[in-house]
Amino acid sequence: MNNINFSDKRMDLTWPYPNNPGDRGLSREDGSTMRVATPNGDLICSFSSVRKRKDGYEMERQLERARFMVENPGKNRKLKFTKAKGEKLELNQKLIERTTRLLGVKGHYTNLPESVAGNGTSIERYRELYRVEQTFRISKSDLKTRPIFHY
Repeated sequence: MNNINFSDKRMDLTWPYPNNPGDRGLSREDGSTMRVATPNGDLICSFSSVRKRKDGYEMERQLERARFMVENPGKNRKLKFTKAKGEKLELNQKLIERTTRLLGVKGHYTNLPESVAGNGTSIERYRELYRVEQTFRISKSDLKTRPIFHY
């Protein structure tokens, strides 16, 4: 079912910032991280094989839908991996290649320098934030909490 080639062992993350001298690629090993300086702060990229498998499955499903829409034109609605050429839809190969390169990679932005918070610390803080938000969602749904308006 999966037509994607995962043989490349290093990932090229230079596409948003090609002139970044510190960007040499992210190793495709679980838990590997990389920090890239950007105009918006530092981007910390991490790789996970579990995320790669999930992202690959979702991408393959999106590609199947896109191929179906290209082959069976009807209500030509815009899908993620399609682009319009006049009246016709076609697959966006550039986007497919870029998305394939980034399978399994998750990015976190931070404005803290690496000397203050390393890659692992920043990623762990994001995970803690997710757990706190998830707890609030669960408690809100359990208690059927609704907003209270004061006049």
